[in-house]
Amino acid sequence: MGLKEEDVRGKISIGDTPCELIQYEVSVRIVCRTGRSDGETVAPVFVGNEAGTTESAVHFTYKVR
Repeated sequence: MGLKEEDVRGKISIGDTPCELIQYEVSVRIVCRTGRSDGETVAPVFVGNEAGTTESAVHFTYKVR
């Protein structure tokens, strides 16, 4: 990940869905917001920076309650 918010802002997505950065703690936590989901989904989280893009080992899961 980047060393500061500006390094990753606009470069985060969950699957193919862009995710707006809300909060960032270097190498600890990213909080971001997507639009509504049409249903349940499991997708990788992608974070980009100057060096390229990294895919998370853990997938994001959204479930409808």
